[in-house]
Amino acid sequence: MSILEVRNLTHSFIDKHLYDQASFDLYKGEHMGIVGQNGAGKSTLIKILKGEIIPDGGMIKWQSEIVI
Repeated sequence: MSILEVRNLTHSFIDKHLYDQASFDLYKGEHMGIVGQNGAGKSTLIKILKGEIIPDGGMIKWQSEIVI
């Protein structure tokens, strides 16, 4: 059972499309790295996971509870 589940995450800014149906799981004991070029959306993903930014679409579950 995953502790973090992201399904079909979609997010855009006015001039840039960042995510289109992105999905992933993170399981207890796993580590995940987020890498990419400047402006690729790494910080935006963290802000979405923290609830600071609401994505355009998709679902996020934390410990089986839907948070977005």
